[in-house]
Amino acid sequence: VLQVDTDARHGDADGNGIVDAMDADALLDYLLTKSAKLANPQAADLNADGILNAADLSMLIRFISESA
Repeated sequence: VLQVDTDARHGDADGNGIVDAMDADALLDYLLTKSAKLANPQAADLNADGILNAADLSMLIRFISESA
């Protein structure tokens, strides 16, 4: 059973309550090294397919750039 944090802010991979470039950096670091820990992996899964990958990173970067 996977527990999902319903208070998680969509895109807030680093768990600081703000969706910004630091979230993209955190997700990129995770994807490249797999050794980094994400504070909020459920929030980083932007396409909700259960897998963290480049598609999520692309969506996050697009969301951040459109919000700026």
